[in-house]
Amino acid sequence: MIPDKAFYVNPLNIKLDFFKLDKQESRHASKVLRLVKNVEILLLDGIGNAYLAKIKNIEPNNVSGEILKKTHQLGENKFNLDLAAAIIKRDRFKTIIEKGTELGVNNFYPLLLDRCINRKINYSRINKNIISSSKQTKRSIFPILNKSLTLKNFLEKSNQTIIAGVINSENKLEDLNFKNSKKITIIIGPEGDFSESEINLMRNHNVLFYNIGPRILRSETAAIYSLSILNEKLR
Repeated sequence: MIPDKAFYVNPLNIKLDFFKLDKQESRHASKVLRLVKNVEILLLDGIGNAYLAKIKNIEPNNVSGEILKKTHQLGENKFNLDLAAAIIKRDRFKTIIEKGTELGVNNFYPLLLDRCINRKINYSRINKNIISSSKQTKRSIFPILNKSLTLKNFLEKSNQTIIAGVINSENKLEDLNFKNSKKITIIIGPEGDFSESEINLMRNHNVLFYNIGPRILRSETAAIYSLSILNEKLR
């Protein structure tokens, strides 16, 4: 059985069958959750490993113990799923990050699109959101938050199957053919949708278009909708 309490452990703080939590995680375990010796916890190193562990020493800034079992790829999909999303208002972009992490996104690419009102994001705060959501959903790989890009730069550097939710597209996401595709990127635009030049740019890069239903969805809702369908379709 997987323990309820999950913590981030720096891979450098795993030594053979022993672990040590950093100051922040130690304080959370000792002061917030008030855990005690011999409690079993789940450790996640963010690069693909999960550890069943037992606390042997617990102090406000120093929690350590022994490793009981190691597991690879805990909570991970069998396919690579990336999300390139337009930068939107802070709280709503946070929703994209949190739910995207829960739904298996491997890489986040913030996009600077023509109709984006917001142009900046707080990388430190968002990375904290990623770690928190990864612990909550017990993922052994923490998604990577990449630097913001223009659509042109993003398309030029990507070499995997790319799909985009576009208003009035004739295709349904469920009907797209992903045969032999192990890596898929979803592009989600701002609420005003993509500009005509962006549509043409994506078309020139062989991006597959799909519609997101009969209603006009907010960007974060469109992202959750798309990720949910792909999780069901590709699992």
